[in-house]
Amino acid sequence: MQLLEVHAITGLLGVLIESAFNAKKITNPDENFSLLLGFNEINWIINESFIVAYSYMKLETAVFNESLKKALRITLGFIFVPFAKLRINIGVLRVQFNVTNNEQISFAHSLAFIPWGFAEVRKATY
Repeated sequence: MQLLEVHAITGLLGVLIESAFNAKKITNPDENFSLLLGFNEINWIINESFIVAYSYMKLETAVFNESLKKALRITLGFIFVPFAKLRINIGVLRVQFNVTNNEQISFAHSLAFIPWGFAEVRKATY
């Protein structure tokens, strides 16, 4: 399966799961389906990290120095770890509060995308 296909499938699954959660929450507000949201973070981690990976892959086509290509891959790997941890935190908050969004989850989203901002700055320096 190609990178863009995985990106599209995980994004679609993420949207469908969150939409199903919201629909179920409206029709049956007493039930707790928040574990679904927690597991859905796996889709979002894959989906959003593929965006940056694709951008780096395009950059690698323009770079001919092998050590520089290796540095790009290492940078991406190091930045992925805090992003994934912060994204898992979003899942934990969603399970804890049984909602897709509130003030704490919104703040956690802001934090989660800081590592990708560093990735873009780092990419611009190559």
